[in-house]
Amino acid sequence: MVKKISHARSYNFKILKVNSEEHKNIAYNRRDYYKISFIITGSCKLSFDDNAISVKGPCLMFFGPLLSYTWQPASSEYAGYDCLFTKDFLSGQMQQYNLLKSPLFRVGGMPAFKVPASEFKDLKYLFKKMLEEYHDTYRNKNDLMCSYVNIILHMGTKMLDEKKLELNYNAAERITEDFFNLLHRQFPLADSTDKILLKTPSDFAKSMHLHVNHLNQVLKSATGRNTNWHLQQQIMNEAKLLLKHTDWPVASVGYSLGFEHPSYFNNYFKRHTGNTPLSYRRRYI
Repeated sequence: MVKKISHARSYNFKILKVNSEEHKNIAYNRRDYYKISFIITGSCKLSFDDNAISVKGPCLMFFGPLLSYTWQPASSEYAGYDCLFTKDFLSGQMQQYNLLKSPLFRVGGMPAFKVPASEFKDLKYLFKKMLEEYHDTYRNKNDLMCSYVNIILHMGTKMLDEKKLELNYNAAERITEDFFNLLHRQFPLADSTDKILLKTPSDFAKSMHLHVNHLNQVLKSATGRNTNWHLQQQIMNEAKLLLKHTDWPVASVGYSLGFEHPSYFNNYFKRHTGNTPLSYRRRYI
């Protein structure tokens, strides 16, 4: 029987080996989980957004709740660790690390990083210690796990910064990154009273002090899609998640996503899916 992750209050953190029986029996189907994978040996095929890449260990991978992805081992020898945690797991010093704004978990970014030889031993030690401490009865175990995760996140951020320096980003690449940071900073919506502030390409252009035509040209060149397409994709993704995983009224879902009238949201959702929001939700009740 496939095990499902329970509610965050009782299941805030978990670490396991990727080749263990426990790992095979867990379905990662909750939208509120963050995941860090450390591939020590072997390779896998990773598919995310519209991309598909081959990843070979040693490699560190970061997955946020909004990233749609699949992966499968591509070699017979495959070893490593998976660390899963919720935003609720974070406390104290970890609150300073805002996951929702972290580029490590940004949708549209590259979630996989080759681990430098200089960092490999330290990462292997951290994941090994986390697994050992996870099964211990130490009363402050959560604080200890939090500290380990904190170190790994900073190591990942350091790898990301070094990667940016190697790529030597030009102006167009910085604009593209700034746009995606602004876009994904608005999600996920945690409460029915929340509301996205940047709702149109013009809103984004104004916030970035650019002309909307220039922003469209940059994104089209960098991604093959214009500003409106990326905005629609994110809004539809969030709408589907809210309809599936919350009991918010349909009108509240639409309002949070920038639709002033329920009919506007109904028409928009049906145009993109062929279903009304209510009929879509009923499929998952």
